[in-house]
Amino acid sequence: MPDAYVLNQFPDSYGGVISTLVEMLVRAGWRYLGSGNGFLTAPIYSVASGTSTITISISVNAVVTWVNHGMPSNSNAPFVITTTGTLPTGITAGATYYVLPTGWTTNSFRISASPGGIGISTSGGTQSGTHTGTNSAKLFTGTGTGAFGWDNPSAWARLQDPAGVRELVVQHDAVGRVKIKYSRAAKFTGAYGGAVAFDLPPTATDEAYIAGQVGTSSNNDYYSGVASSTPGQWISQGVTKSQVICQGFASGTAPYGFWFAMQEFPRGALRGGIIMDPVRSVPEDPDPFVFHIGGANVFSAVGGYTGTTGLGYIKDATQPLTTWGLAPGIINDGCWAFMDPAATQFLFVQPCFYGIGNTSTTQMLVQAARGLASNPFSGKPEALPIVYMRASPWTFPTSGGTGGIIAVPYSGVKGWSTMVRHTGGPRATFKDTIEGKSFIAVGDFWLPWDGVTTPAG
Repeated sequence: MPDAYVLNQFPDSYGGVISTLVEMLVRAGWRYLGSGNGFLTAPIYSVASGTSTITISISVNAVVTWVNHGMPSNSNAPFVITTTGTLPTGITAGATYYVLPTGWTTNSFRISASPGGIGISTSGGTQSGTHTGTNSAKLFTGTGTGAFGWDNPSAWARLQDPAGVRELVVQHDAVGRVKIKYSRAAKFTGAYGGAVAFDLPPTATDEAYIAGQVGTSSNNDYYSGVASSTPGQWISQGVTKSQVICQGFASGTAPYGFWFAMQEFPRGALRGGIIMDPVRSVPEDPDPFVFHIGGANVFSAVGGYTGTTGLGYIKDATQPLTTWGLAPGIINDGCWAFMDPAATQFLFVQPCFYGIGNTSTTQMLVQAARGLASNPFSGKPEALPIVYMRASPWTFPTSGGTGGIIAVPYSGVKGWSTMVRHTGGPRATFKDTIEGKSFIAVGDFWLPWDGVTTPAG
């Protein structure tokens, strides 16, 4: 599948934001497997609109051949058939038909007259002329609270990566809070104690919360279930006034990373974002990915992720375990990854930036939030991939001056980013680009961009 982008989009509702994220992932090859609250049992999804000459087999289970059609399997993607001649028995010109998963290939598929319905038979029919297929460009209505409406409070969707391995569940509530869950292998099934419900998304035996936390009912399902909890708002209320711009990227090739972020418009602060960053790690790493999640000022080196003195800085040593022991979800912004061979410890990891520093005798690259010099040959900022780590045990001074040793569990390097780059010097979010518009500034990061579009942030 080709890479997919969100380019200068202005959703006008909380559900519209989630729909924009979901549609981007599916255009990059993620499978849309299920949904709740107002959505049909068989979800409908179509990628970017397209028209092509097609052929239709004469058989009990008619097969449409459409070269590189781009419609995902198990998507129930709708399309319309027209002709210059006569269509086979069972097919009506101008009617809407739906892609079935059985027998699906990149160039052909079986069809049904309804989402998830039975295959159509053209047996005994004849045909003539040139047939044309035209697919729709839309997933749900995106807004509204009826069927297909992403603006239903508690609406959720389940997605599977193009490799068929990792899955996400995304859900939003009525005030811009979200739940995002991740299954690295086991996959989501069922719901809390029973079948999937409109307001209770499916669960997985290995699920990890990226945003939100388990609750006791749909009303507090976005955080810890404690009434006094104050979950952070991932989607700015400005979206309801079309004052939030969304940008994003999803890779259509393995290992299928993506990023998505929102900014108040014009020239406001970042108001929410997520990155699924594939990392270069060792072969023994069971899940070489790091997730970034944050609300206000996400991806910022100053006033950044909860529990740090700023993204790129190690937490003050007087309370180091406050940082390294942070739990994902609820209101904790940050970076999270599995840090043990059994993939049971989904823990806070620190993204490290670079600066040029020195001891009395040695010049070196050191961890820093800002300060990396421009390249002396090109005059352009260095854009280096960040590294993710958990601090090794270190000695620190106490207020009494004696000092001590802090042991951080599961310490060490997670891996090097394959998507996120950092430069020293100033940058303007959703405005500045580098390397021929192949990277866009998002907070203190440079993230993949389409190489063509001028960002409108």
